Amino acid sequence: MKTRTLEASSLALSTAALGRTFKDESLVYESARLYCWGLSELQRTLSSPRLAFDDETLAACLTLSMYEMMECPAEGTHAYASHCKGLLALIQGRGPHAHVSGLGHQLFLATRLIGILYTMQQHSPTYLADPIWMKVPFSQSSKRPIDRVADCLAQAPTIFNKTDRIQELHPMEQLELANNLASQCWDLDWTMQQCYEELRLTVDGPLYWSELSRSGSPLDEADQKRLFPVAYKFPNIKIASTLMMYWATLVMLWSGLSDLYRLIDSIVNDEAATEHQELDLPPLGHRSDFLPMAWHVCRSVDYCMQEEMMTVGSLAVASPLALVIGTLRDNPHCQQEVLWMRAALGQVQGRGLRIFEHVRL
Repeated sequence: MKTRTLEASSLALSTAALGRTFKDESLVYESARLYCWGLSELQRTLSSPRLAFDDETLAACLTLSMYEMMECPAEGTHAYASHCKGLLALIQGRGPHAHVSGLGHQLFLATRLIGILYTMQQHSPTYLADPIWMKVPFSQSSKRPIDRVADCLAQAPTIFNKTDRIQELHPMEQLELANNLASQCWDLDWTMQQCYEELRLTVDGPLYWSELSRSGSPLDEADQKRLFPVAYKFPNIKIASTLMMYWATLVMLWSGLSDLYRLIDSIVNDEAATEHQELDLPPLGHRSDFLPMAWHVCRSVDYCMQEEMMTVGSLAVASPLALVIGTLRDNPHCQQEVLWMRAALGQVQGRGLRIFEHVRL
């Protein structure tokens, strides 16, 4: 290793994992000391023009962010957010050509979705949606289905940013913007369809199948019934993780399309709107009913939370659940599902991702 930054951060993460697995508080305490050492080494490395943009430095940043997600030593989300901003700045500083092959490419794949999800929370457009960043890092390798899902999610911060100010506009301006955003969402929907077809070709059999759920939820036990008595099984955790992100993205996409269509209809049907542009949007069809996509996510939790999946399963579940909760939490028709998913996130927090103890969803 060129520096001790990656050594320190890796030791912190592995020591914490061992401590939690064997319920050894002395190891957990030692991991916090190693984490502080890793931060100190990282600060020293980042001050060096020669080492700041090295693959090892990016790997150390990613490892420290994982420690923050698992242990959350500051008992809040601020430190993790700082790591996300640091990762984004470091990747941007390295440039897209540093992520074409080898370790640089693998690190880009590992950090890209983290950065996109962070900018979605901030409603802040990201450079990761720029054409050069969508193409150059993949110039020597094919995109996986999860990378195409990430392509769609990378557009979300810009869409959120525009919808945040839509109520400030004149009705005709609202109509034009809503129409443009809806057209963009339809393009994303087409990309998502292609993504599913590509994923389907990666396995010989079915992508998933149904079985009776064995674990249930704390809410199920309290109500003496199960909201999701059927659970999904998958060929492997990679397929499960990709499908959960796919379904969660569709919940967000179709919900957003439904909102845009309602706004467009309200403006067009307003008697005060005496003129409006020609609209050429297709009917929503089955996309107006986005709740079944959320059910798919919920039925996947059982598989990912099996004991043998350990932290990998928790990581697969966390982001899709958070995306769906964030989309549905204000919908009065989805409160039962939202409560169930919050309980599931509580299980995720208890299985190693302690940051969710401090995330309000």
